[in-house]
Amino acid sequence: MWYNEEFLAPFFLNHYSWVHRIHILLDADTNDSTEAIAKQYPNVAIERFSFPDMLDDIIKSAVISAKYRTLTEADYVIVVDSDEFIFTNEIVKPVSTHLAETVKDVYFVSLWQIYKHETDQPLDPDIPVHLQRRHGDPDMENPINIGYIKPIVVKGGIDLFWGIGNHYIVHDGMKLEWLTRHLHAQMALDIAVERPEMLQGAHWRLVDVNETIKRRILNRKQRLSAVNIDRRLGAHYHRIKEDDILKEYDDNKNRPVVLTGEEELER
Repeated sequence: MWYNEEFLAPFFLNHYSWVHRIHILLDADTNDSTEAIAKQYPNVAIERFSFPDMLDDIIKSAVISAKYRTLTEADYVIVVDSDEFIFTNEIVKPVSTHLAETVKDVYFVSLWQIYKHETDQPLDPDIPVHLQRRHGDPDMENPINIGYIKPIVVKGGIDLFWGIGNHYIVHDGMKLEWLTRHLHAQMALDIAVERPEMLQGAHWRLVDVNETIKRRILNRKQRLSAVNIDRRLGAHYHRIKEDDILKEYDDNKNRPVVLTGEEELER
């Protein structure tokens, strides 16, 4: 579900150009060029959706889940935000090849928190994302980062729904997130929880300072619904300030390379 994603749109749509259909649930309040950009891609289908009171994460999850349940003929469905990019552990190996070889019902994806390194050049939509932003937080055991090991890739036609932020799924009344991954043995699903079978990914946490300020403050903080505020949904947006983002960039501009898997990648 997108709102004013004109900056990220070409990176996302180029990265996922290999999928059969990209379903964008477009927030009807969008007022930038997101829709015009998306319409340039032949595999994009756009559906407009109106929130009754700006961004409501409970409604968002329900709408995404409802859309997933219509895709019964899909081999696999990938549920990602506009700043999330998935790869195999070898990066250059196609995700579709990995799925065909392993054939799991659900794949957990380790999304690295990616930051702009002080040596990184300005972003270019025509260059693959893994060649532009590869530095990030290597500690996936950090409580915040654990939440970004997400069940992102799921076979079509399974009776399940996605939780808030797509951080978990619920199947037969059982909640599956990374902290409860051991429950996969009790579920009637074949779930990729071992590293060789899982996928890795990049969560573009802060890859461009100016765009991050715009996205987090104008496009998120200032559009939180009363439900989100009352229930502390998307809490990391509630009090975010420009100074916080600038400090986060400064604190992380020398992070190591974390998006790895192909030794001969050329920058």
